[in-house]
This record gives sequence, C-alpha cells and structure tokens, in this order.
Amino acid sequence: MSRERIDEMLQECLAAYEHGLTPEECLSAFPEQRAVLEPLFRQALSLRFAFANSPRQEYRQRTRERLLFAAGRDVSHAYSSQPDELFVERARRRLVANAGAGAQEALRNVPPPRLPFWVNARRRLLEAAAMPRPRAAFPMALALRGSLSAAVVVLAIAVAGLAYLTSQTRPQGVSAEVAQLEVQWQEVQDQLASGRPVQTDVIVELTTKASTLATRLSAEPAQAAQAPVAEKLSAIIDSQQDVVNESPAPELVQAQQQLNQAEEKVRILASRVESPTSQPSAAASTTPEPTNTPAATATARPGPTATPAPVLTGQVRMRLLPGDTTYGLSWTEVRTSNMSFVIPATWEVTNVVVNSSGIATLDSSWLSIEGDGVAVLANTRNGEIQSLIEGERIELRTEGKNGEVIDLEELVQVADEAALPLRHMLASLELTGTLGN
Repeated sequence: MSRERIDEMLQECLAAYEHGLTPEECLSAFPEQRAVLEPLFRQALSLRFAFANSPRQEYRQRTRERLLFAAGRDVSHAYSSQPDELFVERARRRLVANAGAGAQEALRNVPPPRLPFWVNARRRLLEAAAMPRPRAAFPMALALRGSLSAAVVVLAIAVAGLAYLTSQTRPQGVSAEVAQLEVQWQEVQDQLASGRPVQTDVIVELTTKASTLATRLSAEPAQAAQAPVAEKLSAIIDSQQDVVNESPAPELVQAQQQLNQAEEKVRILASRVESPTSQPSAAASTTPEPTNTPAATATARPGPTATPAPVLTGQVRMRLLPGDTTYGLSWTEVRTSNMSFVIPATWEVTNVVVNSSGIATLDSSWLSIEGDGVAVLANTRNGEIQSLIEGERIELRTEGKNGEVIDLEELVQVADEAALPLRHMLASLELTGTLGN
C-alpha cells in the first residue's frame, strides 16, 4: 500500500471526525487497513489535543513583549492591562474544544494496539538489570534459621503428641462395661416388650459385646470381687439367649454361638470363684456337672470303647467314623440324647466346646454346623434341620418324627457342591429319643 493512499485514508478519517463521527466509526470504514491506519489516526488526534494546551509562561512572556514592541506601545503600560477572567476562561474552553478534547475522551473506548511480546520481555529484562543484587546471607544466619525451624518442628510434634495423649480416654473396667451393656440390653428388652421391632444388627452387636466381656473376665485371675460381675453378665447372656432362640434366623447363628461360648466361660468363672481351692478343681469344672460318668474322665487311654456310654440329656458326643468313606470323605458322628447324624470331618459344630473325651454340653436346642460355604441348624428337640446357603434360608427337614425331607433334585439345585454331603447327612439321621416341640 502506497504512502499517498495512507495519507488519503487518514485525511478522510479526520474529515469524518470533524463532521461528528466517533473514532471507531471513522476506522470502521477501512476494515482491511485498520491495523496500519489506527496508530496514525490516534497520533493525529493526540497532536490536535496537544496543540490545545496552554504554552509555557516564558514563551508567552517573550511573545507578548515582541508584539508590544512591534506595535510601538509602552511595555509598562501594556503589562498593566489584563483581560477579564471570564473572557480568558471562555476563550480557553473554545480553544480546547476546537483542538479535540472530545476526541481525547472518545479515544478512551478504543483499545490500544497490542505490543509484541519482545517489547515486554525487553522491559522486564531492563528492570531486572537495574535492580540491585540481593545481599548474600551469612553462614551464621543460615544456621540460626535452620535451628529455629527445627525447634518449631519439634515443638509442633510435642504439642500434637500431648494433645493426642490427653484426648485418649482411659480404658474402662470390665464391671463398668458390664453395667453399660446391662443398660443397653434393658433398652432392647423395653423395645421388644412394647411391640416395636429391633434390628438384627443391634442384637448381634450386643451379643458380641457380651462374648468379649466374658472372654476378658475369664482371662483375669479369679477374685471374689468378680462374683457379682459374673452373675450380672450371666443374667444378661441368659436373657440374650431367650431372645435369640425365639427366632433362629440365619443372621443370628453367629450370635447364638457366641452366647453359648460366653455362657460356658461365665459358668467356669463362677465355679472358679466359688471354690478357689486348687487348680485341678477348676479344670474339673469345665465338664458340666458330675453327669459325665467316671469312665468319661478316668479312661484317658487312646481309642474309644466298643460300646460307648449313652449320651445324657443336654450332652453332645462327636466321634470319627473310620469305616464311613462315602463320596471319598471322612465323616464324624454327632449324637445327642434324641438324634444322631453324620457330617464331613472338615465341618465344625461351632456352638459347643468338645472336651478330650469327645463330650460337649449343649445349652440350647439348636446345633450350629458350618463348613464349605454352608451353615446348618439342627434342632435337637423336634428334628427340624435348616440350612443357609449363599444367604438363602432352606428347610432341609421339617419338624417331627416323620418330618419331610427336601427332594434330591431341589437339593442339588440350591446347594450345588454341598448337595452330596447334605444328602448323606439327611440319610444318616436317626431319631433315638422322644421328640418335643
């Protein structure tokens, strides 16, 4: 683009501005040449505004003296005459308006052109070079700063440790926890008495707490002060067993096992506190009452007898059957006073504790058996057998002497791999006593 063309466009913009257009409207007439024309137009308007400024006082003085001298007038007389202030102000305003004061105000809405990045970079480099160099730190100052930082860190660690230690509550004694458990269980009993349902999780939590307290209490040495605590805990466990036995839901199987174990521990502790004579007497109290005949405790020789003693009421006897290898598995006989059946040797009766003679005490009417992803509940009073497989409750046998047994095809569908052990268990079931409800 030639210089003459640029001058023509600049003159056109200035003429349009003289006719009352804004700078943005003047520049919009030349969109393609705006990048070249805008800086020149801004500079022209700035020059017009600069001419409107008042000249320096020295220049005005010299000009006035020359004019007066050329006119032949007396300088002192000329100096004594001054124009009216109102005239001066109005004349100045007219000059400023004609010089482009409105253009200066209009240019405030026009963004300035962007500078290349190297202009700003050059400015920053010059500013950085003009700044004085930082003062070098002395070694003593660095050492002092490091020691202060280390002291602050150590102080913060000490304060945090002290706060943590003071925030920890002192562990409660067993008696206090038993009293707290008694209050919580009383609330559950009041809720049940009023007919409101109680969540299973709450019952399981309280039974677990009772089992834990029984374990802690039995681990402590026998003292006379433990007797009232053991009696209170035993009463709580009995009440919990009554609630759990009323509804043998699959979710309460673990709770029932914990209560049976806790009751056994509390009974052993009570007998140990009442008769603290010697260690053998405490060991002998692990077998419930002297119903276990002397043959069960005195015959410590290996190998069972050919004709085992009959199982008494409330007892469970478990013995391995070497001659039974059904399905290539080893089997264990579980016998009570009313019934007997076999289970795989890898399965476990979880709610009883078997002594060295293979005899255990059963405090409830349900036997809880677990193994290989299946849980079985067997009622020793009425012959009912239930199973819990993958969270589903299945009735394997109904109650009564002539109870109905689950069909084999249905058992295979619901039990899958555990179907064969459960089938042999149901086939080996024998009712040897009088069943009740």
